[in-house]
Formats: sequence, C-alpha cells, structure tokens
Amino acid sequence: MPRNGANVYSPPAGTLATTLTTIKSPEYNAFVNDLTADANLARPIVAGGTGATSVAGAQTSLSVVGFNSQTLTAAQQAQARANVSAALFGHLYGLTLSNNATDATNDIDIAAGEAASTEASPVLMVLASALTKRLDAAWAVGSGNGGLDTGSIANTTYHVWLIQRSDTGVVDALFSASATAPTMPTNYDRKRRIGSIIRKSAAIIAFSQRGDQFLFSTVQEDISQANPGVVALTPTLTVPSGIVVEALLHTRAVNTADLVTFAVYFSSLSQTSESVVASKMQLIARAGSNYSRETAQDVSIRTDTSSRIRALASASDANCTLIVGTYGWLDERGRV
Repeated sequence: MPRNGANVYSPPAGTLATTLTTIKSPEYNAFVNDLTADANLARPIVAGGTGATSVAGAQTSLSVVGFNSQTLTAAQQAQARANVSAALFGHLYGLTLSNNATDATNDIDIAAGEAASTEASPVLMVLASALTKRLDAAWAVGSGNGGLDTGSIANTTYHVWLIQRSDTGVVDALFSASATAPTMPTNYDRKRRIGSIIRKSAAIIAFSQRGDQFLFSTVQEDISQANPGVVALTPTLTVPSGIVVEALLHTRAVNTADLVTFAVYFSSLSQTSESVVASKMQLIARAGSNYSRETAQDVSIRTDTSSRIRALASASDANCTLIVGTYGWLDERGRV
C-alpha cells in the first residue's frame, strides 16, 4: 500500500486524472482496488497508539504480560495458581482418604485434589492423580511406595500430610505421628495435614470419608462400665490424637436398680465440669420398682488432643452401666 512511515496514504502513481484525457479502465480499477484493500487493512492508532496491529504486539509495546485463557500452557496455569495462592488460606478440595482394597491393613489411597500449604504465604499444592502410600514402609516418592516419615510402624494415630517440593513442584503424601511437625523428606518444604487414620491391633481401622466426616466401618466400643460412679470420667476414645475433633458417639445407659434414676452428662474437657442437672443431661434411664430401663442417644462431643471427653453420672449403683461406642469423628483438617 502507498503509505509512508507516518502511515499517511498517497494515491498510486498514474491514477490522477488529466483534463480532457480519457480515464483508462485498468488504472482506474487498480486505484479502486487499492482503496478497498487499504480500507479493509488493520492498522495501528498512530497518534497516542502503540503502532501495533495485533493483541500480542500491543501487549509487547505496553510491556503487559497477558495470555488468552484457551492458550495457557500447563506451566502458565501453574504460575497463575501460584500468583493467587496468598488468598487460599485453608483451601482444601478432594484428597479423600480410603483403605486400599489390596492391602487394607497397611495401605491408604488418596484421591486427586488440591490443598493450600500451611506456610505464612500458602501455595496451592495439586495432586493430579490418585496416590497409594504404605504405612508399613519408610517414605519414598511415588504411588505404591512407603509413606512413613520416621521410626517403626506402631498402634497409634497417623496424620496424613500432602507435601511438595518447591524446587520441582512434585507433590506426594506422608504419614506422621506428629500433627504439627512431620519429618519431611529431603527438599520437601511445603505441607498440609489432609486427614488422620488410626492403627489398632496391627491394622489400620477400616473407615470411610466424606469431606470432614470420617466413619468407622464397625463401631468401636470405648466404654462399657458398670457403676461408673458420680466422679467425672475422662475416657480416651477411638478418635485421632494430637488434634481436636468432634467425636461421634452412640451412648447407652442401662439401669436395673430399683427406684434409681441413672443420668449421664457428657461434655468437652474445654468446658467447666458441672453437676448433672435436668437441663444438661444427654442420657437418662429411670428404673422403677421391679423393672429396669435403658435408653440410648447419639451425641457429638469435642475432644482434647488426647482423644478424651468428660462423662459424669448422677448415681453410683452396681446395677447401672454406661456404654459408649465411637462411630466416627469430624475433622476440620487445618481450616481453623
């Protein structure tokens, strides 16, 4: 096109008409075609513009980094996630835990998902594919390999950590008896507790998880005590230790005594111990003359970090029995 460096248009040579001279069709048509092509050509805004004729050119001229969302590479997506990670405190999605079908005794499956790390400036750690880790072997990177951070396997609570290397971005998982400071593998410097499991009688107790709720496949009977007395009990429940959870309990009071009211009040050890009064009782079994009574009630009580709650009975009688079965727990998994 006949435009100069300042983007000023000039008519093509030989297209200007001369008085009393016949206009020739080829020159005229060429001129019209030139005007048409010029009018349809993308051109920059010269005055105050960038001089660019494309989005990418304008971004370069303006020193703006930008991408069309449909063209982001995996690396660009990861960078975009990292750029906004400071707003992700407590974020957790997916990463559901379950007993491995092949070796339910020792192995845990971890579903794909993502979680914000626990550092002051959290980073989003993404587990792109499901992972299986072994509790009965020392940690090694990769699915199907060991997951124990240190020491030998024991009957205790193990906390499941999502971990990541900041230098490579590799994400894996780790089992640790510590709820706050797992022994991290070399070069792994990001972490987040995503749940907890319990090993008892040389096997991981079977459970299912849905979000923050963990349910045992079989109820764990933690209390079956005749004449619990009128002094507060602080039983240890089958829920994770090292963290505070909401214990989910089936409770039952059995009373075969004559004319005795057997009531039980459950509370958290974070609450003040109080006497059993009608407004606070969760469980009551009142027996009359020559007949017995039993009652059952589901309750949820916040534990301490030693897996304990408080249970206080109103009567001391050999014919009164308290039974408590733990069927699961609620765990906020680091969001508070």
